[in-house]
Amino acid sequence: VARNPNGVISLPTSKSSQYFIKYTQFFLENWDTPKGQNLLNTYGLSGVKKPDLSGLHFVQMNEFYPISSKQHNSFCNYIQSYYIDGFGLNPNKALLINSDLIPLAEGKTYNEVFPDLKIDLSLRYRDAKNPMEKIQQKSILMIDNWCSEYEQKVRALGGIGFFLGSIGPDGHIA
Repeated sequence: VARNPNGVISLPTSKSSQYFIKYTQFFLENWDTPKGQNLLNTYGLSGVKKPDLSGLHFVQMNEFYPISSKQHNSFCNYIQSYYIDGFGLNPNKALLINSDLIPLAEGKTYNEVFPDLKIDLSLRYRDAKNPMEKIQQKSILMIDNWCSEYEQKVRALGGIGFFLGSIGPDGHIA
């Protein structure tokens, strides 16, 4: 952050990130205290100015679709709580995956388009067999388009300069 205060970061969203969050918050809160300065000296960071994280751009890398961003298990919600609020990141510089804002065919809701909660991805390349499949096919292509536009937004930021991945206890790999 000291070298690139307006850089692009992506941080993990899982249980394994809890130590990273805990220690980052500790350092931010104790930067100028004797205990904080002692730790900074120990790790070769003496004389480094306390970072201002508000200039950073945050990129969310994963989400459970179609979970609502308001749901407590949403990664979007997690980022808001732990990184934007917890680290003081600027919410206007956050590129988030808000499932509630991903449009579907005919303005329908996810449950209207996929009532059995299954998505047949073969609709990407095969003909739809009935009117419901036509709506599902159009929705899948709209979701794909949204994802492509999201990737373009990441590229427009210059890519991700700092990425911290994780491996969760449930096998989730970022």
